[in-house]
Amino acid sequence: DPADEGPEAGADLDLHFVHPFAQGYDIDGDGTPDGYFDNPFDTFWFNDTPEWGSLDPAVDDNPSLDRDDTDGAGPENLNLNMPQDGLTYKVGVHYWADHGFGASDATVRIYLEQVLVFEQTLEGLTDCDLWEVAKISWPSGQITPITNASGQPKVASFCALEGWN
Repeated sequence: DPADEGPEAGADLDLHFVHPFAQGYDIDGDGTPDGYFDNPFDTFWFNDTPEWGSLDPAVDDNPSLDRDDTDGAGPENLNLNMPQDGLTYKVGVHYWADHGFGASDATVRIYLEQVLVFEQTLEGLTDCDLWEVAKISWPSGQITPITNASGQPKVASFCALEGWN
């Protein structure tokens, strides 16, 4: 119910924005770290304003999660005003906790310079799913959907670590 508000009033899906330096965990089991849950190189609810660029506070070159929605109504909103040239960032969605509400659909919209350039919806995410959505190359602005070997959206489960759900 989008009108419900507050902790555990709905499913909690979290937006992730991953710097290419991120290591994190090997969530998909392919032997290579996927970058998610890396501090400081994954921007998400637990690391909402990491330091990625200049240490000068007048330079607006760090990402920020402006809204962490915990009750399922959405949206979550993340910004990076000054992406670094030559880097490719990654966007993902993690189904942190269903709070008994079951499967959820997620829609990711990517805007570059205030223009919608990518939109994808994935239906039926379940508790602990991590959907790797897309890569954003800068400065070209090229968006590349992330898929598995079968060409389908890439989804893996991640709840194994104590304290992460």
